[in-house]
Amino acid sequence: MIVEETKLINFQNLVLNEAREKRDTVFAELNAEKKQKIDAIIAELEQNAGEKILNETFKIVREKNKRTIRKQIENKQELLNERERLIAGVFANVLSRLNDYTKTERYVSDLTTVIQRGIKQLGDKPIVLVSEADRDLQATIAMLGVVVEFTTDNIIGGCIIIDRENNIQIDETYSSKLAMARDAFLETYNIKV
Repeated sequence: MIVEETKLINFQNLVLNEAREKRDTVFAELNAEKKQKIDAIIAELEQNAGEKILNETFKIVREKNKRTIRKQIENKQELLNERERLIAGVFANVLSRLNDYTKTERYVSDLTTVIQRGIKQLGDKPIVLVSEADRDLQATIAMLGVVVEFTTDNIIGGCIIIDRENNIQIDETYSSKLAMARDAFLETYNIKV
């Protein structure tokens, strides 16, 4: 019986050892499968998180760029408005000074010189068109041998000398010179946006 019991114990130990080995193998396989599945889930989550991070980063960058561009446009518009206000102020001051100048004796002398220069260029009895504000200068201008006409247009000062036969006109008005000066003002003073 002892031999049988020993055989039985040995058999039992052998079966138990095999069961333990199988159990350990199954546990190892399960752990490996579990680790593989967890790694796959982590990789998928990391990929999804990475994609989500990239998408969110792209959205943030795009929104930042939109805000930056919007702010740049607002700032440029504000700068343009301020520049236009300054230029308007400068030219309003010039206009005021021109209006004051047209009431001086020097203006009459300069206007006479301009008309004489126009007569030399155009010849035979040109027509001189002046502002209604210069109506009191009619006699002085007519003494230069020209026909004087008046306009209600806002020409500030100066005159337009016309040769109707040859359809030639010389614009010596301060308003046209002021308009040309305004056009050239930004280039002359290198004011850029």
